[in-house]
Amino acid sequence: MSWTALTSGDIESALSGPELEAYRRKAGAADGRDDDKLASTIAQVTDEIRSHIEDCPENKIGAAGTLPERVHFHAVVMVRNRLMNRLGIKISDGRVTEYRDAVRFFERVSECKVKIERPDTADIVEESNTPEIEAVTTQTVQSSRTKLSGLY
Repeated sequence: MSWTALTSGDIESALSGPELEAYRRKAGAADGRDDDKLASTIAQVTDEIRSHIEDCPENKIGAAGTLPERVHFHAVVMVRNRLMNRLGIKISDGRVTEYRDAVRFFERVSECKVKIERPDTADIVEESNTPEIEAVTTQTVQSSRTKLSGLY
């Protein structure tokens, strides 16, 4: 499996007919920039998911803006839910449950309880959320076991 970017087509195909119609009507009526809302929501969710994947030190990150195919379903659920909320469109209880399951899935990814496929070697991005510390100075030890041997 490979790492690919989510597309607006992925999200629109996950919307039911009435949801898609309501999305297009509300997004278009708001300011005529429905693609901007969708694109920004996809980017936000993608970045969030990539950080969950990166939280597990066993995982490697693929090229910027991409996700492993294994997580696309959950990513689409998250984008769909946030987009509908952003536009004030009512979400069914089943959709809310799917969203909660997706969030829990990514929590498990962060905890290294779900294995994520590695990207192709050429696509691996070396990102690290672990801070690196470099010693700039050293100190000479003032005391030693020998110097303190008579103390209780």
